[in-house]
Amino acid sequence: MEFHLTSLILAFKKETVTIPFAEVSYFWGQMGAGKTSIARLIDFCLGGTIELSPALQNEFVSATLHLNLQKGLLELERPRDSNLVVARWGTKDDAIQVAIPARETNGEVVPDTGIENLSDLIFWMSSLTPPRVRRSKVKVDSETNRLSLRNLLWYCYLDQDEIDSSFFHLDGSNPFSRFASLDVIRYVIGYHDEHILEIEAQLDSLRGQRTATIASIETLTRVLKDVGVESELEIQGRVKEFREAAALLATEISAQREQTAVDRTTVRR
Repeated sequence: MEFHLTSLILAFKKETVTIPFAEVSYFWGQMGAGKTSIARLIDFCLGGTIELSPALQNEFVSATLHLNLQKGLLELERPRDSNLVVARWGTKDDAIQVAIPARETNGEVVPDTGIENLSDLIFWMSSLTPPRVRRSKVKVDSETNRLSLRNLLWYCYLDQDEIDSSFFHLDGSNPFSRFASLDVIRYVIGYHDEHILEIEAQLDSLRGQRTATIASIETLTRVLKDVGVESELEIQGRVKEFREAAALLATEISAQREQTAVDRTTVRR
């Protein structure tokens, strides 16, 4: 999945701050300088909730995140205390702007796309079908639910609130996070299982083609051996002999034709 952050624009009451991102971005500073707030504001633009620090509570207005996805650039602007994200993509006559739910779904937002919330839009801009997982963790034929982009992003950010912070939300008192984390693990493992099966099927096909090719080579080798040819050099020698014989026959035929023409002329006289 092509997913690149290009910039984060923070609008405050008195100023606007732009934070550019490179392929690898490194932020450093004293405790309380706002390093963690950058990650949380990115998550806010991607549909998360945020608890504003005392420094931001009185001044923060909105955050705008710019992404580079497979289908192009995507701009996500989310005002403070809003459950909607203003998404913009496309250029000139093809430019589109839509207010899209950050997390909830309430029907299709962009016609003929299946997009119902921000996560759907990002998957769609990445030319991917939004992943789905079984609602029941026990029944195999259970109905499926969406797997949110933010569930997958859990594994891209380590929230170091404790010394033993973990990427896996399998502990703690929040059952939703635990179940959603299990969904992500099942989805990722399932994807790799399917990918392995596809590779194994391709390998079996190649093995079949190899076996058939070897059988054809063995058959051809036996045929050539029966006619006294067992190597490439011998084949080339036979070809040379046949060509020389053919050239000799052609010369003889040409001489015979010329002689026949002379004889006919003599008889007429």
